[in-house]
Amino acid sequence: MLHGGHDGFEGDLSDVDFVIEPQGFARLPEWIHRWCGQQGWQLCQVLRHETTAAYYVCSSISDPRQAVALDACSDYRRNESVLLPVDELLTGLVRLPTGGSRVSEEIELCYRFVKAAAKGKNPATALDEFLRYSSVAQVACENRLQRDWKIALKRWDDEAVTAALSALRARLAKRPPLFNVRSLRRMVDRVLHPTGLIVVAPGLREEQIADLRETFDRLHFRRFQRATEWRPSLIKGLVTSTLIVVPGIGGFVSALLPKDLLFYGEPSLEPARLRRDLAHHLHMRCMRRERLGA
Repeated sequence: MLHGGHDGFEGDLSDVDFVIEPQGFARLPEWIHRWCGQQGWQLCQVLRHETTAAYYVCSSISDPRQAVALDACSDYRRNESVLLPVDELLTGLVRLPTGGSRVSEEIELCYRFVKAAAKGKNPATALDEFLRYSSVAQVACENRLQRDWKIALKRWDDEAVTAALSALRARLAKRPPLFNVRSLRRMVDRVLHPTGLIVVAPGLREEQIADLRETFDRLHFRRFQRATEWRPSLIKGLVTSTLIVVPGIGGFVSALLPKDLLFYGEPSLEPARLRRDLAHHLHMRCMRRERLGA
């Protein structure tokens, strides 16, 4: 575990951040698929946001509204820059009473500080979280900021933390070099195998569309878009993991698009059946793309 999990997983759970050694990272789709099969769940989405990080969305077969995302990484990196290498992340692990392990408090704070900068988190909110850590963890974070990014953080107050987060975010914003083979391969794969989906919904009722949005917009997709008609500009949304709802699509266009990017909503179905069918469609797409056995 990269953070959280200290008190188990009985509360409201949406995603779990964890780190795994590189050999295991490569086999995660297979292991997660196997685990889901044992629990009456299914793997519905794999979103690879870095070459060493991926977001696995799983949901209950009987009710896809029950869903969880497993956000895994080996090295923690942004734009192909390694921010926290896996050997450091896995040093000094602390056993959890509920099973498994979490990273040390020092590493956890460093990870959360870097992540807050990378995602542009509100500094005041981030500071509230940072202040829950011990002075030992805070000193370790200060030392890493100075060592790796030449950023001096001498006080844990609003002004100093805001400045440090802003400086770190500017350093992390650099795009990966085009000649980076692994990064280029990942970007090409995102174009060839988009993680978005077009829901073709002629006559679909408002309650059905609302249910699909409520079920899948939270974890399965990064964005939701509803259009009054099909237009070529919507294709971009497929690459950016968007759930797109349109009333219809031309036969020529549907023939050109891969079948796993299209889901035809049946107006006669109840929302519960419709959401199960869409989740199954995503699951079968994962099975093919990840080459997973039945």
